[in-house]
Amino acid sequence: MSGAGWTEELLQQWKQSAEQGIEAWQAMLGRTPQPNLSQYWMPFFNQGALLLSQMVREGGSPEVLQLWKRFLDEGIEAWSKALEGAMASEGFAAAFGKYLEQYLGAAGPVQKEMKKAGEAYLKALGLPSRNQIAEMTSQISWVESRIEELEAKIEGVMGSLASLQATLEKARREGTLAS
Repeated sequence: MSGAGWTEELLQQWKQSAEQGIEAWQAMLGRTPQPNLSQYWMPFFNQGALLLSQMVREGGSPEVLQLWKRFLDEGIEAWSKALEGAMASEGFAAAFGKYLEQYLGAAGPVQKEMKKAGEAYLKALGLPSRNQIAEMTSQISWVESRIEELEAKIEGVMGSLASLQATLEKARREGTLAS
């Protein structure tokens, strides 16, 4: 197959897939092609096809590469404008909301099953699960608080004993207490 025939076939496939993409976006937005998105990408596509053909023929000179970069920059800008307009529409918001709803509806049960599988895996390895670690942490916290309470009570009792012992010693020294 010759170089020109190959590029023409490639460009036709690219054009067809781009048109199908535009139709899919328009269908997703739930509206007829009012703002024709092809008006944004057709100049980009035509210029790109021309540059691609030129690159194939010339082997990629610096001028062609500069044109290709400009072509890509303009294409990105055009698509950015087109997508910005599409995303600002009610249709996009509704479609995206429906997508999120479906995603969350599917992700919740999957996440639940993954959690169960993870816990079963940890159990098989003899390791604690996240819930078990959290429970153990709360129990350790409770034990620590109880120890602090007991330490405070012991210090109080020790203080009382020291005071009692000082009182007894004083009474012995004064002779008011029999040995």
